[in-house]
Amino acid sequence: MILSRNRSWIFLFFVLLFGATAPLVLFFAFGYRYSFERGIFIFSGSITVKTIPETVNIEVDGEPIPKKRLGLLNNSIHITGLMPGEHTLHISAPGYLPWEKRLIIESGVSREFWNVILPHTDYPKDTFAATDTTERAYPHPSEANVFALIKHVENEISITLLNTQSRQAKQVFSLPNSTLDIHQEENLEWSWFENGRFILVPITTQGTAQHFVIDTTTGTFFTLEEQTGLTNISLARWETQQSNQVIFLAGTTLYRLTTTPGSIPEPINDRTLTYTLSNGNLYLVTTDGMIWQEKSGRLIALKQGRTPPTNQSALLRNIYDSSHFALLEKDNNKRLFLFYPRPDTGALTFKEGGSMIDGMQFSNDGKKLLFFSNNEIGVIFTHNWEVQPRRLAGDIVQVARFSEPIANVSWAENYEHIVFSVGPTVKFIELDGRDQRFIGNLQNLPAPPTQIISSFSENRLYFIVPNYDITSIVFPEPQGFFGQ
Repeated sequence: MILSRNRSWIFLFFVLLFGATAPLVLFFAFGYRYSFERGIFIFSGSITVKTIPETVNIEVDGEPIPKKRLGLLNNSIHITGLMPGEHTLHISAPGYLPWEKRLIIESGVSREFWNVILPHTDYPKDTFAATDTTERAYPHPSEANVFALIKHVENEISITLLNTQSRQAKQVFSLPNSTLDIHQEENLEWSWFENGRFILVPITTQGTAQHFVIDTTTGTFFTLEEQTGLTNISLARWETQQSNQVIFLAGTTLYRLTTTPGSIPEPINDRTLTYTLSNGNLYLVTTDGMIWQEKSGRLIALKQGRTPPTNQSALLRNIYDSSHFALLEKDNNKRLFLFYPRPDTGALTFKEGGSMIDGMQFSNDGKKLLFFSNNEIGVIFTHNWEVQPRRLAGDIVQVARFSEPIANVSWAENYEHIVFSVGPTVKFIELDGRDQRFIGNLQNLPAPPTQIISSFSENRLYFIVPNYDITSIVFPEPQGFFGQ
């Protein structure tokens, strides 16, 4: 009888214990935490982080988070159960510099950081011998390991093809009494046809600027000036739709030329201020301020009315597609004008991005435009940005301003970081400006680099420094099966 009563009491005790603890467990499972300060249950928040490298140590408010508490989703780290309020997130890994931000946690909200890169404390580098006379390097359009190196030795310009994987080099062109202006707008152009067999490059020889078409297989060459009889050629580029065709300006006339012997240049438009090629399409700005796209041999106006520049100043142009393009004055105030579609109507609108701008570069999706001066970096958004930190189309973000001159500014592979140099130091900075932007050093070079090349397909950066061999580092580093 006594045993029966004890069993009843024991059973009743466990029933009451279950009734008391089950709600607490459910509250905890659904993200609620008890606030002893306020005496109530509060819906907690969380943090989601994706990092390079993937294996990291995480601390919140100075307390290490055990790995068993870290949830993994989409190859990212999810930290739950954080009380609303200000917290400090610290991420570190052996051999890397730490990353840290202060953030505000809100009830039921996850703070997301999808592009955290920890830089190595010391990057191992590759050095490519016998490249110390290189002035500029240009990557092959389809072969990731091949570069055309323009070298300058004793008033002679030469072009060498370098395979960075096999370390083999082959000189394909040389010209005595010649120079190359490394600061000019025109660059060396690989042909997209015949696997980059032909190279188009502007070189000054005996005081005269000429555009050389070089066959890298045979070593033969000719100049556009010789073939056309024109002397004021500029902005020569390979046509992207037809093999063996070049587009160039002569004064204000835009021409198309087949490079076979005896061909005659065909005029496209005689009032062209500047032009560019993007995604296989030809775009041009005429001297009356109109912007056009060539379609089926006809010029179609993209924008009615004049472009914002009120005079016929020379323009740089960067076009992503027919609704995302930017114009930059080369003289006067060097103003930047960005054209993009309004999110609500899709109608083309424009925004002035600033003045005294030196360069610009679209992201790979056309949704962001990087621009920079000699001491400042900024980004304009062309679309509403739904990923944290959220932005609206037309928002201008001042990424960084420096007291020293900066150079070699370009997007990193994820288009959420920017690579640049300050003197001999190569740096990168994140676009995410919550709390403060992380700036990391990548390399301390022996002298200021004249060129930094991002090879996204290799996850590599190449550095061209006068009188020093070319060097390279892996950045950002690939991350496993699901990584980059």
